[in-house]
Amino acid sequence: MLKGIRVLWLVPSLAGLVALMAGPSVSQTIDFDDASDDQIINDFYAGLGVTFSCTACAATFNNPDGGGAFNVIATEPEDFTPVSAPNVVATGNEIDGDGCYSEVEEGIVRATFNPVVSEVSIRVLTNDDPPDDDVGWLRAYNSSDVLVDESFSSNLSGAGNSEIISVSGDISYVEFSGLDTNDTCFDDLAFGVGVPTIPGPWVLAMIGVLLLTSLYALRRRLSAG
Repeated sequence: MLKGIRVLWLVPSLAGLVALMAGPSVSQTIDFDDASDDQIINDFYAGLGVTFSCTACAATFNNPDGGGAFNVIATEPEDFTPVSAPNVVATGNEIDGDGCYSEVEEGIVRATFNPVVSEVSIRVLTNDDPPDDDVGWLRAYNSSDVLVDESFSSNLSGAGNSEIISVSGDISYVEFSGLDTNDTCFDDLAFGVGVPTIPGPWVLAMIGVLLLTSLYALRRRLSAG
């Protein structure tokens, strides 16, 4: 009987193996919708492990609603409703008041993490300014200010059309903006220690065989008394 019980221990052990292989997942998503329209959010999400700043910003531009050229704000886009409404994240000096910005015209938003993370993603949206499509980028840096990863969206067209881009590595902070003069919006910042890893087919098959073998052995032990 004791041998049967030992065989039974394999069942939760296999379940634990599957859970372990699934790995950690992105632990936090910020949609910026809990802030007021045009609210400065530099330290608003510090309790969640991230602060914001505006880098390479054009100090000559100043959106009064945003409160200054070097702040980061949550704001409602004028030309479309984002997937998670109502707010997106933008530079405080965003010129047109539509929530979209570019690295050349307004600057770059930086999100700094404490503690460091290994996975970051963000949603890129377009306001469809003619005549060109919009492209947004996301770059990750380590604590030594070394670029560890970068990602670009595809050519987005159609107001409110969106795409999620992501980076990974030993990430101390990320920066994101519209490429060149692409007036681009950003929303739904997700970050954490990793993304789920799904076991490959051969691993699942191996686990299945072990599970069936364990149950068969248990049945024989119980039948033998």
